Amino acid sequence: MGSAINELGANGVATESNIANFATRVGSLPDALKPSIADALALGAGFEESGIQAEIAGRAYSILLNQAATNTEKFGEVMGITADEVARLINDDPLEFMIKFAEGLDGMNATDTAETLIIWAYRQTVPIKCWVPCPVIQIGSGVC
Repeated sequence: MGSAINELGANGVATESNIANFATRVGSLPDALKPSIADALALGAGFEESGIQAEIAGRAYSILLNQAATNTEKFGEVMGITADEVARLINDDPLEFMIKFAEGLDGMNATDTAETLIIWAYRQTVPIKCWVPCPVIQIGSGVC
């Protein structure tokens, strides 16, 4: 594992410590959600090369998979696949799920992508009864 981390660090902008940190974080997930070691290292390097640190990436990975597992229909809409297919990907190949989810966002302009992710993130932190039923969510507005 050490040589793989060193190789990833040497061949990109990701640092060995951040890759190892991400792998450690996702390694603590339940077995059903845990990526293989090779996938965890690749994800860690990919996230850091995209400017996302291990702490944030590890938490986001966990939240995304947990939310997708409980909202397969909505995730299927974004991904252009059925809810059953979302569930199958999460259960059989979480990395492939992540790739397909990212592909589902591909083609959206920056505003639509940000709006989709902001609304999704907002709904993870605010009780349903407090969701603002308007097209523009003003996070932190105190409106509930």
